[in-house]
Amino acid sequence: MNLKKLFFLIGFLFFVNLLSAQIKVYKTYEDFQNGIAEEMDTYVHNEYLLGRGTKFVFRKNKKKVRFIGKKIWGFSIEDHLFRTAIAGIPYKLISKGKLCYYENGIAHLEMISRKKDSSSNTFGSLTMLSKSLYSELIPIGSDAFQGKYNKLKKKYPQYKSLYKCLEDDLDYKNFRKCFEEFNKIKVRKI
Repeated sequence: MNLKKLFFLIGFLFFVNLLSAQIKVYKTYEDFQNGIAEEMDTYVHNEYLLGRGTKFVFRKNKKKVRFIGKKIWGFSIEDHLFRTAIAGIPYKLISKGKLCYYENGIAHLEMISRKKDSSSNTFGSLTMLSKSLYSELIPIGSDAFQGKYNKLKKKYPQYKSLYKCLEDDLDYKNFRKCFEEFNKIKVRKI
C-alpha cells in the first residue's frame, strides 16, 4: 500500500470514528444534564406507530437500535439537540435564551440525513417554545393548544414583545427572527 492510500485510510477511519461519537440518546433530562447518554453510530430513520408514537431507529455496532420517542427525553446528532414531545415527535432546538424555540424535528432530521437545506415534512406541530430545556413544549400558532400558549403568556407577561412578534406573522421563518431579536443571539442558519 502506498503512503497516500495509507494516509487516506487513516483519515477516513478517524472521520468515521468522529461521527460515531456524535449521536447521543438521553432517556431523561437529568441524563442530558449529567452527560449520560447511549451513544449511537448512525441515525437510520424514524417511523410513526399508530397509538405508540414516533419510533427512532439508529445503528450501533452494525445493529439496529430502536427507541420509542415517548420513552426518551431527546437526543443529539452532532451539535443538533432534539427533544421529544407530544406522541414522541422530535423537535429541534433552534434558539435557547429567556425562552427556548424549537422547530419540527422530523423535517430537520430529514435535512441532516440527506444533507439538504429544506424539507417538505410537516408531521407534528411546526414550531414549539418552552421556558427551559426541562419545561413543557408548547406549540406556537396551534388552535388545539391555544389554551397552553395563553397560560404561558399570562405567566410571563414580560415577554409581550415576543408574543406580539410571533402573532403578527404565523410563519416559522418569522419566528426565527422574533427569537433572534428576543434572545439577542444569532439563530444558526440550517
